[in-house]
This record gives sequence, structure tokens and C-alpha cells, in this order.
Amino acid sequence: MKLVKTEVVDRSAYDRPNIIIKVYEHIPDIPMPTSDKEWEDHFNNHDGSFIQGKYSYEVYRQGEQDCFFSDSHDIWDIEGALNLAYQDFNDKWECA
Repeated sequence: MKLVKTEVVDRSAYDRPNIIIKVYEHIPDIPMPTSDKEWEDHFNNHDGSFIQGKYSYEVYRQGEQDCFFSDSHDIWDIEGALNLAYQDFNDKWECA
């Protein structure tokens, strides 16, 4: 696993600790789908079991060592990892 992106979310306007999102790259469990048909087959035929995609993320409160949320299930791009991470908290509260 290799760290590929770190993003800091400033929440000082809400008197909340900043959020740090770390995105990691992995060797996926299965080849990444490349066509619309492969993506459709991938999602339609998925049995719900864990699939390590190409990326994962962890969400931290600034200054803390342990993440309060992480996900590594079926994430295939950096922007997708960030979009999912932003759903795991909001500006005013700790977790969504």
C-alpha cells in the first residue's frame, strides 16, 4: 500500500478539528474493468463479498494517530476515494 494523496479539510470556521484524508494505492484483487460492459458486469454480478480495488482511504481528525473511518472496498480511482471520504463526515459534526 502506497500513500498517493493527502487532503486537509479546514473546519476552523465551525470550531472543529481539521480533517485529514489519506488515499492509498493497492494492487487490486481483480483486474480493473475497462469498458462500460465490464463495469456493468462487475456491479451486476458482484455477490457483495469484499473486493480490494486500486485505492483505499482513511479519515483522521488532525492531531490524532488513529483514523475514525476507512474504506478499501471496490474503489477504483483517487477522486472516487475522496468523494466517498467526504461523505463520512460533515463540516459541523464529526461523522455523517
